[in-house]
Amino acid sequence: MKQIMLIGDLARWQPEAEFIHDMLSFTGVRVITVNLGNESCNADLNRADVQYLFDNSELAVAIEKMTKKFYAQGIVDGVLFLSSGLKSDTSLHDAVFSGFPFGIPKFLVGDPGITPLGGRDIVKIPIPGSSGNFNSVRKITLSNAVFALSGMTLNNICNYGSAQPLVGVITSCNQNEINRKLQAKGLNYIGFDVSDPLLPQLIKDGFIHGILIIKDTLPPILIEVVKAGGIREIPLVIGCKDPFTICENLPDIGAIKILHTSGKSPVTCKQISFHPINCVYANEKFFSAAIHLLRKS
Repeated sequence: MKQIMLIGDLARWQPEAEFIHDMLSFTGVRVITVNLGNESCNADLNRADVQYLFDNSELAVAIEKMTKKFYAQGIVDGVLFLSSGLKSDTSLHDAVFSGFPFGIPKFLVGDPGITPLGGRDIVKIPIPGSSGNFNSVRKITLSNAVFALSGMTLNNICNYGSAQPLVGVITSCNQNEINRKLQAKGLNYIGFDVSDPLLPQLIKDGFIHGILIIKDTLPPILIEVVKAGGIREIPLVIGCKDPFTICENLPDIGAIKILHTSGKSPVTCKQISFHPINCVYANEKFFSAAIHLLRKS
């Protein structure tokens, strides 16, 4: 039987929390209730329990430890956070969602002002109105959220593995040209814009098995990609014109291969190997060499 975590200030949201609990039970899932409010209520875990069991110093830290442990033990298949929309709630629901990998259903339900900072796989459902009793409009909104969440837990992210490694690709080159070149090489890949914050999370969650970056500079978001790849020790190839510029900001973490069209390679103590190539940057030969380096890794 699937299990869903219902979490938030459940004392403040008592009618809504009870309604959600009953509706989820009606769909055939078990409900784990976690109350984060200062006032205790009839929940499986109250705020004091969470801090006592997981971290007594800071609530957000305790929440993240709790959710990560619950997921690792297979206890939670989906999560619904009831949020008041207050700024103090932001760090709490981000701590909740960060404990679950991409693909686990995550719902943020509550006041219209709620704004998650986390990944794009969070479903945000505002409850209409700024005040009022527990009326039919609220019940319809919550029941829609409940049935959607319950249905999504029937999916299993473990069903979508592949024998062929998935490579995350970031490049500033023409996307249509890149797609043509990568598909011609039979690469199992997923392309990302430079500013996309999702790739580091997918790497950390184990969905990405190799990284190919074709760029002349490494902005901060790509440094995070490199760090995430280094921590997981997955193959990483960077294609560039000038390796000296690239090496300036590279963290000393993990083995990195740099393919470049410059005649000289820097001398560095970092775990970097340099592979000069005599061709036009980002042409067919350049991409073939980059993919070959990646596959050799």
